[in-house]
Amino acid sequence: MPHVPTTGQIALLIVSIALFAIGSAISVSRIWFERPWSRLAAKACDWAAFFVAVAVLVWHSIDRGSWLPIENNFDALIWLGLLLALFVFYVQRTRPIGGLDWFIMPIVILLLIGAAVFGRTKPHEYAVEGLWAWVHRVTAYGGAVAFFVAGAMGAMYLLVNRRLRRKQPLPSPHPLASSASSTSRTSR
Repeated sequence: MPHVPTTGQIALLIVSIALFAIGSAISVSRIWFERPWSRLAAKACDWAAFFVAVAVLVWHSIDRGSWLPIENNFDALIWLGLLLALFVFYVQRTRPIGGLDWFIMPIVILLLIGAAVFGRTKPHEYAVEGLWAWVHRVTAYGGAVAFFVAGAMGAMYLLVNRRLRRKQPLPSPHPLASSASSTSRTSR
């Protein structure tokens, strides 16, 4: 039987949601007035919210007696929200994009609110057959394929971007063409 989250776990998740919302509000307030402490305060709220949500996951896993991450709605939505938050933290740390957190962090907050609302519902057994099962399978596998294609395209972009920064030409498919162009350069 799947374990539903306790009232304490929901309350702690609400604290995490509030901290994410405060961090987002501080970040958005930087549009109108920049204070020296605002960037640090927004990051502190976001990281505190992240660790509070991780504590909720650990507490819920201990209660269930299982560390398998995605067994119910509560765990799945919290994990999705935390992974999305980690993505934002990473991007803002390595190559800051102004305003990225203004668009992504509300999605994190909505995922955590969804975990609090739908976490008490028992997961449904997928015994429904027919059109719904077919549509579910096609979209699930199609989404996985699209994710892998997007990952490959992202890796390709990173490699090409690195080569462009270093000004390295791509290897030519015709070895004679590349050697002829190199000999014409040396003869000049």
